[in-house]
Amino acid sequence: MQATRKRLLAFTAVTSSMLLAGATAYFFDVPPFASRGKIEASKVCEVLGTSQKLVPALRTALPKSSEYSFRNREKSGDLSERRFSAFHCFVRGEDGSPRPFTSYTEMMLAEGPEHWIDNYVNQQRFEDHELSDFKAGDKGVASIRTAGISVPCIPDGKVIGGQYNLSTVVTLKQDNDSDDGDTRRALIDIARSAAEYAHKKAKCELPSKL
Repeated sequence: MQATRKRLLAFTAVTSSMLLAGATAYFFDVPPFASRGKIEASKVCEVLGTSQKLVPALRTALPKSSEYSFRNREKSGDLSERRFSAFHCFVRGEDGSPRPFTSYTEMMLAEGPEHWIDNYVNQQRFEDHELSDFKAGDKGVASIRTAGISVPCIPDGKVIGGQYNLSTVVTLKQDNDSDDGDTRRALIDIARSAAEYAHKKAKCELPSKL
C-alpha cells in the first residue's frame, strides 16, 4: 500500500512538472508553442504583386514559422529584350532551411498547354498530387502544393520566335497546417497576383485573361 502511494505521488509530481513546463513554453513562445511570424505586405517580394488577397493567401499557404524572410529577383528589359524577363521570389523560415515556398515567373514561347505543364509546371513540382484546371490566362492548373498559370503576353511578330506567354508557377515544398482545399485556393491567389504583376512589368500587349 505504501509502495503504491509512493508511485502515485511520483506520477503526480512528474505530471505537474510536465504541465508547468508546457504552460511556460506556451506563454513565453518557446517551441513547439512559438507563435507564427507576421507577414507584412511591405516585406513580401515585390514580384508577388499587390493583390489584397496576397498576404492572407501567404498566411494560409506557408508552413508555420516564427519568422519569414522574402528574397526578390527581377529581370526585365526593354521591348526588344522582353523574352528574357523573369520574376522570382524565395521564402525562408526561421532556421534558413531549404526554401519552403518559391514563385517563378518567366517568359516562354507559347507552344501549347501540355508543353507548358511538362516543361515548366512539372519542373518546379516536388509532389505528385493531381493537377486540376482553374480559369486563368491561357491555362491554369493547381494541386494542393502547386499552382501555375500561362498568361498571354507578346503577340506573334513582335519578337523573334512567335507568340510569347508568361509562365507563373508557385510551389509549396513543405507541409503546412492548413486544410488542403484552403491551401490550393491560396496558391491560386498567389499565382494570379504574381502573374498580374509580371504581365504589367513585361509590358505585355495581349490580354492576360486573369
